[in-house]
Order: sequence, then structure tokens, then C-alpha cells
Amino acid sequence: EDSRGARKRANDMRTIEVARRVEPSLDFRAVERGGITRSDSPDKAASFLLATYGERWILRQGVKT
Repeated sequence: EDSRGARKRANDMRTIEVARRVEPSLDFRAVERGGITRSDSPDKAASFLLATYGERWILRQGVKT
């Protein structure tokens, strides 16, 4: 396996770990068609972290939505 793939996997795991620390009660597993639950999704975790950052930035700026 190349080092780029290993780095990507390590970054994905860190993203999931940070998202779990921010909100431990959320489920970051991916769900496929038919309701089959898969392993944790780094995309879901990254989306959550980005939304959380945006929300906190807006609240800190005092911007009214």
C-alpha cells in the first residue's frame, strides 16, 4: 500500500475521532440503500464538523439569520 492511502485513512480516522469528541451522541455511520448500516463515514463526520464550525462562527459574530 502506498503512503498516500495510509495518510488518507489516518486523516479519515482523526476526523471521525474529533467529531465524536465534539458530539459523542451522534452516529457517523453511513447507511446504504435498503437500510444496511456500514462503518463510520469520514464524510458525515467532516460535514458535521464544518457545520458546527459555521454555526459557532455565526454565533460569535452576532449575525442574525
